[in-house]
Amino acid sequence: MYKTNTMKKIGSSLIFIVCLISSFLSLSQTTFTAKTSSTVVGVGEGFRVDFTINARDVKYFRNPTVKGARIVAGPMTSTSYSSSNINGKITSSSKTTFSFTLVADKEGTITVSPAKVDVNGKTYTSNSLTLTASKNHTSSRPYNSSRRRNNYNNYSPQVP
Repeated sequence: MYKTNTMKKIGSSLIFIVCLISSFLSLSQTTFTAKTSSTVVGVGEGFRVDFTINARDVKYFRNPTVKGARIVAGPMTSTSYSSSNINGKITSSSKTTFSFTLVADKEGTITVSPAKVDVNGKTYTSNSLTLTASKNHTSSRPYNSSRRRNNYNNYSPQVP
C-alpha cells in the first residue's frame, strides 16, 4: 500500500512537470515572418521588407530571391532584447530583424521568396510576399539614391 501511494504521487508529479514544460515550450515558440507596410507600391518608390524572428543566437541568414524589383540596401540587421521582473515573475524576449530596401522599376507583380535562418541548429523559413507595382500609386517618398549626397552638395557655409 505504501509503495502504491508513493508511485501515484511520483506519477502525478511527473505528469505535472511534463505539462508545465510543454506549456512553457508552447509559449516560447519561435516564429519567422516577412512583412511589408503595403502590398501596393509605386514604380520607382523605395519600400521596405522586414524578416523578423523572435529568437536569440540567430545565425546563417539566407537572403530571399526577389522578382520584379531590385534590392538597393540590405540586409540591415537589428536585434532587441527585453526582460522584466514583475512580482518575482521573470519574462524575457528577443527579436532579430533583417531589413531590405527594394525598388520596383516597372509595373507588375513583385515576388519576395521566403528567407531562411538558422537558430540553435534548426532552420526556420519565413513566408513569401507578393506585392503589386503600379505607376498610378502615389508615393510620399520616391527612392532617390542621390538624395543624401545632394543635401550635402547644396550646403554653402555662411561667411561673416
